[in-house]
Amino acid sequence: MMRIRPILGTSMNCAWRGVLLAVLLGASVLLAGCGQKGPLYLPQPPQAAPSRG
Repeated sequence: MMRIRPILGTSMNCAWRGVLLAVLLGASVLLAGCGQKGPLYLPQPPQAAPSRG
């Protein structure tokens, strides 16, 4: 196993923790926007619903 210096390890751990938190927050916001079909999440144009009836 490779040992990382404590100073570098703690700083990187803190940085990765912040990045992970930001990614999770962004994903939750995107999912919320998709669920509400809001303006935040527009990956593709709305598909026409099949009018069979």
